[in-house]
Amino acid sequence: MDKFRSVIYLQAPEQREKLFINKQQKKIGFEAQQELRFKYKESKTKLPYEQWCLERDNLPD
Repeated sequence: MDKFRSVIYLQAPEQREKLFINKQQKKIGFEAQQELRFKYKESKTKLPYEQWCLERDNLPD
């Protein structure tokens, strides 16, 4: 048996989105995030929220 093991972490799309939203809120604050989410819904895009933000440089570090 090997001394070392590799671990792969898998996340469901919902988990990734929730993590993204949490990081984004810590970076830009609740009010600014709510404005972005409103603009996202208003845009009626088919892109996921994270992808939509990526295209607009609204990603957390």
